[in-house]
Amino acid sequence: MRLLELMDQFLTEKRITRSKSLVKNYRSRLAYFKAYLTAKKIETPSELSQAFFDGYMKYLKRKGLSANTLYVYLETPGTFLRYLYDKNYTFSNLAKGIALPKWDRKARHFDICKADLPIYLAGIKETGVFKIRNEAIIYLYVLEGLNTRSISSLTVMDLELNESTLRVPTLRVSAKKKFVELKPQTVKLLRKYILARHKLKPQTDYLWVKQGGQKLSSQAVQVVMRR
Repeated sequence: MRLLELMDQFLTEKRITRSKSLVKNYRSRLAYFKAYLTAKKIETPSELSQAFFDGYMKYLKRKGLSANTLYVYLETPGTFLRYLYDKNYTFSNLAKGIALPKWDRKARHFDICKADLPIYLAGIKETGVFKIRNEAIIYLYVLEGLNTRSISSLTVMDLELNESTLRVPTLRVSAKKKFVELKPQTVKLLRKYILARHKLKPQTDYLWVKQGGQKLSSQAVQVVMRR
């Protein structure tokens, strides 16, 4: 079998034992690997070699990825290589030759998710204002690093888009207010959502509303991120 076919087979089998979101991440993080295979015209497992992966490492480093992003974009192909070895498609476990960079424990979680943005956006099935709403939720989660509880608790008054900032809600009355400086693309998308939000005739000050104008539940926000 060809490598691209085996990759699809690998992902199909992972759907049985892994969560949908993890398999989605596998697919996203194999994208660079798939592109490099195609560029180098590597089609079968027998064509893989240590020299190939040394070249792949340099290919990723030229993209200026962070240490943690580089880690996951090497670790996931490594998981695929172990799969090939376990299924007897290769004679040796080439994953052992992959030198993973040291994981930066101080880095925020969303640093390794930025490259996954397209795969999150591809999971949106809604159209119109609901598509814009869900895109904004994903941007806040992936690019800005907010957790789903904070995202679901946002109100319109928490946005300071002219200042490109957002106040993060807290459950503690005595807690110090925390502000996040938003990226330009997030600000642009939030402005777009605010303009479209009135079409839903909102009956709440909470930022995210559903059909009928009621608040979007925290569970519904989590569903957007799990697709």
